[in-house]
Amino acid sequence: MEHEKIQQFIDWLQYADLLMVHTGAGMSKDSGVPTYREDGAGEWGKVSGEREGSIFEIMNPTYMDEHPVYMWKRFTRRSQQFKDLVPHQGYFILMDWIKRFNLDYFFITSNIDGQHLKAGATKDKVREVHGSIFHLQCSVPCHQEVWEGDTNEAIDVNNENLQLEDLPKCPKCGKMSRPNVYMFRDHTYVPARSKWQKSNLEKTLAAHKKVLVLEIGSGPHVQTIRAMTRKIVREKNAKLIRINPDYSDVRAPHMGIADGAMATLSVVHNEVVKMF
Repeated sequence: MEHEKIQQFIDWLQYADLLMVHTGAGMSKDSGVPTYREDGAGEWGKVSGEREGSIFEIMNPTYMDEHPVYMWKRFTRRSQQFKDLVPHQGYFILMDWIKRFNLDYFFITSNIDGQHLKAGATKDKVREVHGSIFHLQCSVPCHQEVWEGDTNEAIDVNNENLQLEDLPKCPKCGKMSRPNVYMFRDHTYVPARSKWQKSNLEKTLAAHKKVLVLEIGSGPHVQTIRAMTRKIVREKNAKLIRINPDYSDVRAPHMGIADGAMATLSVVHNEVVKMF
């Protein structure tokens, strides 16, 4: 990365009083989680009874109603991967900057893996726009509550004889429960946690005027994160640094960096440590 960009990056960190970090699949990639559009990534790994189809066809509540055992195996396998996942150094660099530059902060992420929380962010400073694989809800839903669930041990993914009655159930109606993850065309998602997180975000934004947005690893295909970036940059007159190896284009006066999350954050952090 050019020295001028590194210096501007650091200058903007010094200028800000609120650091907004908006992360997509590219942020988790450096921890070993493939993005949707890498080879085979859209399939989220193999489980018993694997079915072919795009992520858009499979990851929706209608498909889960039609193939509940298959979908619970997918979610459980993914949860098992996330449980043992160690956040890469970039997550901890961000937390270091928050302390080093005395910044308030907020993380907005489309990832469902809980990595920002593992790296030290507090629950009231994270908005998971696609939900969390570690929380459950009723699949009907018969009520609007969300509860923590140990999805990585919910079922035996290698058991080929699982039936609907073996799957996790809603404690109120006894119907199947499901992860509180916002799927494609999701008409049964329970937004209780999302509403609480959104309220926390609004309070944080209202308290600050000098805002820096770091958008990391979010591409243009699923626009959730980019739409929120545009909104906050516009409403708060915020500075934006977009980090993405393939889709870093951004208009001046903002900054685009065509590289991965950990590589970019590490390079900048090396200079930060020298200077402060």
